[in-house]
Amino acid sequence: MISRLPEARESARAALIIRERLGDPDGIAAAHDRQAIVDYYSARRRDAEEQADLAVHAGAGTRAAVSAEATRAYLAYRRQDLSSARAIAAVAWKMAEAAPERETDAARRRLAITEAASDLVEGTTSSRAQLLVQASAAMQVSLDEIGTTAYSNLSAIDIENRRLPEAEAVLAASIPLTIERDIPICRQWQTGMRARLHFLRGRWTASGEDAETVIAEHGAPLALIWPHVLSALLTLRRGGDPGLVDRHLDLAWTHARELDESPLLLAVLAAYAERAWHTGERHPLLADAPVQVARAAAVPGNAWAIGDLLVWLRRIGVALDAPQVAEPHRLELDGRHEEASARWLRLGTPYDSAMAGLHAARADAAVAALANLQQLDVEGTAARARAMVADRGIRSLPAQPRRTTRANPAGLTNRQLDVARLVAQGLTNAELAERLYISPKTADHHVSAVLSKLGLSSRREVARSASEFGLV
Repeated sequence: MISRLPEARESARAALIIRERLGDPDGIAAAHDRQAIVDYYSARRRDAEEQADLAVHAGAGTRAAVSAEATRAYLAYRRQDLSSARAIAAVAWKMAEAAPERETDAARRRLAITEAASDLVEGTTSSRAQLLVQASAAMQVSLDEIGTTAYSNLSAIDIENRRLPEAEAVLAASIPLTIERDIPICRQWQTGMRARLHFLRGRWTASGEDAETVIAEHGAPLALIWPHVLSALLTLRRGGDPGLVDRHLDLAWTHARELDESPLLLAVLAAYAERAWHTGERHPLLADAPVQVARAAAVPGNAWAIGDLLVWLRRIGVALDAPQVAEPHRLELDGRHEEASARWLRLGTPYDSAMAGLHAARADAAVAALANLQQLDVEGTAARARAMVADRGIRSLPAQPRRTTRANPAGLTNRQLDVARLVAQGLTNAELAERLYISPKTADHHVSAVLSKLGLSSRREVARSASEFGLV
């Protein structure tokens, strides 16, 4: 778990050779099992599944065999084959129950996490509590990789389903644990998830900061996909270098294809569709959208990812539909843009809200959405949107705001977001300093920067505006 995946693969292979020479079935199974995990983190799905199958058929004793089955179940869950995941888990549970609990404790915990995550993907929200319990229990007995993996999956599922406050709470608790317990891969994944959460909330600076951190560390390929997607879209929306946009998307697509998981493939295609809306140029990969949507619609858990792609395709004139689409997307696809805009706003996603409103039939609604978009510090998107509204013959366009008049959390860094949340809770500078391990003077500087970027004059106003700015 120290994020040196090529070395880890070689180490697992070397261990396998030794165990084969010794005729050690348990060791052989363990080596294949570990290589399966390393291959998965390396976004090598086919290799991972092959290694997990080899581990299962190594003729090992109960402990190694149950662990191998737990890996197979997890890989099936990750590819959204939930029926196979549950069937494999059922076999593993029977094997585990026939052995002393201490021998299979780690595998039992992994199976419980896989089952709870599968239920949550299917919409059983009560499984959130089970995942939190499993994560905490694993951390308490120093099964850190297992515990942080539970947090990683929970945060990803919450964000995918736009349960943003819940995801923010999970990540606020779990990312420090990945640092404290030295689990770099889970830290990279969760930092990428936090980048996505910030992105959805319109916190561009903090999102870019997190995405760049993962990319700069040359993180695990599994953890790099979202940071590359987000870096591309941040550059695109802010009117940055088109070449940089394409480089990030190309890298994201390469890893997503190797991993072959529908939510990630759809996310990259949605980014390509957004790129087409901005530039007028359709990437050849968009021709693959109907196949990918049909595949994703055949399994549970993809309503939001499908919706993201379908809405952007509709905006560039491609009419594609699917039965499994999240509510805000369905409203947009049905032409109920103002309702969709209001729904996105309630979810805490201001960019999506403005984009939905921009396509409203009523001119004043489109103009209001354009005004909101112009406040979000997305010059590239705002310029394209302004031209689109003008092309409709609408003349009463809103004035373009000066940068100094924009008041939103888009420019707050991660540290400033931490400060803003604590100020909203009523903490003093001394309390801020103690909580964040900084001096009171530094805390005061951070508070001043927060007030300036939010366009507020007092700490009390931060507390009053906390909900509006997504700080609670």
